Amino acid sequence: MIRYTCDKQLNMHRVCLFPILLCLTVLYSCLGTKKLGPDELLYSGSIIKIHKDTVIEGQRQIASLLHDNVYPEVNSKILGIPVKLIVFNTMGKAQQRNGIRGYLKYNYGEPPVLMEDVPVDEVREYLEDLLKANGYLNSHITTEITVVHSDKKRRKIIYHCYLNPPYHILNITNGIKDTAILKLMLLNASKTVLNANDRYNLAKLKEERERIDHLLKQNGYFYFSPEYLIYKADSTIGKRKINLNLQVKPDIEPANLRPWHVNSVLLVNNTFTDSVPDADKVTIKGVDLVLGKTFRPKAIRQFVLFEKDDLFTYQKYNLSNKNLSSIGAFKYTNMDISPDSLVQNTLNIVVSLVPYEQRNFKAEADIISKSNHFAGPGLGISHTNRNLFGGAEQFTIKLNGSLEGYFYHDTSKYLGNYNYELESSAELTIPRFLMIRASKFSQQYIPHTHFKINARYINQMQFYRMTFFRFNYGYQWNETESKHHELNPADISFQHLLKNTMLFDTLLSKNPLLKQSYADQFMVGGSYFYKYSLPESNPKRFKTAFTGSLEISGNLLYGANLLLGSRRTEGMPLKLFGAVFSQFIKTTIDYRMYYKTSNSNTFVSRMLIGVGMPLGNSSVLPDIKQYYAGGANSIRAFQIRTLGPGGYGEDNKIQGFLNRTGDVRLEANIENRYRFAKRFELALFLDAGNIWLVENDPLRPLSQFKINQFYRQLAVGWGYGLRYLNDLFVIRLDVGNPIYSPIAFSRKPILNLAVGYPF
Repeated sequence: MIRYTCDKQLNMHRVCLFPILLCLTVLYSCLGTKKLGPDELLYSGSIIKIHKDTVIEGQRQIASLLHDNVYPEVNSKILGIPVKLIVFNTMGKAQQRNGIRGYLKYNYGEPPVLMEDVPVDEVREYLEDLLKANGYLNSHITTEITVVHSDKKRRKIIYHCYLNPPYHILNITNGIKDTAILKLMLLNASKTVLNANDRYNLAKLKEERERIDHLLKQNGYFYFSPEYLIYKADSTIGKRKINLNLQVKPDIEPANLRPWHVNSVLLVNNTFTDSVPDADKVTIKGVDLVLGKTFRPKAIRQFVLFEKDDLFTYQKYNLSNKNLSSIGAFKYTNMDISPDSLVQNTLNIVVSLVPYEQRNFKAEADIISKSNHFAGPGLGISHTNRNLFGGAEQFTIKLNGSLEGYFYHDTSKYLGNYNYELESSAELTIPRFLMIRASKFSQQYIPHTHFKINARYINQMQFYRMTFFRFNYGYQWNETESKHHELNPADISFQHLLKNTMLFDTLLSKNPLLKQSYADQFMVGGSYFYKYSLPESNPKRFKTAFTGSLEISGNLLYGANLLLGSRRTEGMPLKLFGAVFSQFIKTTIDYRMYYKTSNSNTFVSRMLIGVGMPLGNSSVLPDIKQYYAGGANSIRAFQIRTLGPGGYGEDNKIQGFLNRTGDVRLEANIENRYRFAKRFELALFLDAGNIWLVENDPLRPLSQFKINQFYRQLAVGWGYGLRYLNDLFVIRLDVGNPIYSPIAFSRKPILNLAVGYPF
């Protein structure tokens, strides 16, 4: 019966898809060129055709390079149909952007790219220059304009490229006469990007000049420029070989070819000095500071890496700028550098600082929507002091509340129809390490020490009222721009069950493990988090991201009790201040891949593995530390907490909701994201995964993770989505369609409304 239903739905999809494609094709033929004038022709793209008399090295790469640099671009297409062009033509003669027709035409439409817009000769000359820049010095290009599929209104341009074998570098010599510069270059010669026998490539020559410029700037040559370097090329030696000789251009000012040192450094609080002209100056390690009473000079001095008589380097310049900008205390920072008029080859540095308002108040409101049909408003307010002790320490107090109601016609699934949660927190962030030697870590990034106190009150109307308290002390630092660490030596939590409903008491009495997970208990331990991700500014098409975490609780307490002679007995775990302390180890690994196949299309995948192991003093993980599956950021074809553990199925919806947590989580997701407009994106996705228990639970059969059967218990779903992209957030609407589940399931689509990407 299930298979028959699937096949029937598939056939219906095919039947519906054919007329849609037919309509789009008719629209394309009618509206793609119909609005063109009698002498206008639609530009339909270009073809790069390679002609050669022999085997040419790198011909595929050069053909791809030429194709990527042809301009202008043709009208954009979705599934081969120029939808934006059709929208532009359909909206007719609307000339203004106001009104519905004008708004659609100029915001979602695209005017036709005409043949008259294509500067054919200019493009040909540009492509020939690219050939020469890549070593194909004696090659040339001709053009041909052709009709597209007998369509009198559409044209393509064929660029015929007649390639000859490229030139290669025979020798590279250094003709620089300045001995100091020459010595630096020779010491770093192994880092060159140019080598003998390489194919001649103008981009590599520019890259090598920039490398040398960076090297010199890191050694005090503040006024040096890559434009001062020139490669003289001799291509007359025959056999398609080139000799290169690196020289410094003549007539360069001598001061630009010398290293510079720091004469003075002055940090000025502009807000303070504007009101106090003769402000007092404090000197710390050769740096003068005029900051007023708002900031402690010694605390701010550490963010500036220069000292008097230092060699001026761009690394210190960039890091000092970044440090002052990233600590969150200053709205603007400006570093003005000028030569000293008295001391030759020295620089005076003036750092102007404009602080933020010290106190900041913020309020936020949002709407929460879950795939289990609960939705409602949320409100948060926060107050931040950006400079609590005068050293850019941030102290933030937050209050949050949310209310969610059950909106669905079948309200018998849940006894209560609303829940609410209140949360308060206080956090102190200090922009430096406390009790740790900072010299052991990279000096390129500002480390942070944090202290957090958090309290939550949760009212699940049909089940319980519970409070959580947490204290956290730890450190955050960057190893590189891509590698982030967080270490929390002290992470202490306490959960307290305030009140139970009769239904909840009944459920707990039936399942001892469930009762233990909700019992009053301490979690005393630490945690470590590692994250690797390339910044968005990185131009790579293929990127990866990795997040790993390790949480440990109760091991030191358990060990201390053993040393003192205390032992856990059956049914009587060890306690701390009259309450049980949980003991476990938990690790989660999240690996992601992002492949940008074009400017508008990105393929994304994620693999998530999580394992939690109760140890010694515990038979089960605390409920707050257990895994669950389903929902907007997991397997989107299933509602949150409706999967697992394993192949366990529960007819009672309420009891099933509580029981659907586990110690192991496996999940894989793939998604294709296509941006079809400036602010909108389409997505097609496939999700698979589930949760399991580490140990067997007789009350939840088929729930234990077993290597020989877990793959048969993976739930699978596919779906599609629409996203609205904003500079600050992403609003996401995904529709998930179940394919398979190890237990009986509904084939109804699941709607997920969320903020942000799922991964």
